Amino acid sequence: MAAKKTTKKAKPAAKKATETVLKNTKPLPAALDFSAFGKAFPQFKPLNLETNMFKGNKQMEKMAQDATVMGQDQMEAVVKASTIFAKGMEDIMKTCMEIAQEAGEKSQTLAKTMMSCKTLNEFTDAQSRMAQSSFDEFMTNATKISEKTVKVMTEAMEPINDQMGKSIKRASDSMAA
Repeated sequence: MAAKKTTKKAKPAAKKATETVLKNTKPLPAALDFSAFGKAFPQFKPLNLETNMFKGNKQMEKMAQDATVMGQDQMEAVVKASTIFAKGMEDIMKTCMEIAQEAGEKSQTLAKTMMSCKTLNEFTDAQSRMAQSSFDEFMTNATKISEKTVKVMTEAMEPINDQMGKSIKRASDSMAA
């Protein structure tokens, strides 16, 4: 005859430990009953953790959405600034090429003038006029390029400055709320 095996399903250790703790837990003594405290001090309201947790979660979602919008706005401002900068640099390079072309033409004219001088005094006078003319043109062209550069940089930074102002305003408004 075969012996019948009866197997009783064993409880997991964690479940046994939980049952033991629950059996041995006694109710809180009256001294630790906080409901009387709330009645005595109504200004201290019990915390509603669930509501506060969801409120914090909603605030975090709003902050994440605001950050996303601000990031997109900032990227748009950078793209606008880059476009303005590229067009401005194109204009500056065009001006530099014009200056170089004019300088080449003037160099040819000056070389012809220097070669046509018959005396040393004529050569010295021509060289003095050439030096004065070259310096005046250099200063004029340097001023022209400098003014264009300042104008381009000012225009290129305008969208970024506007966006920074908007971002600072949003941040101060959200801090005030």
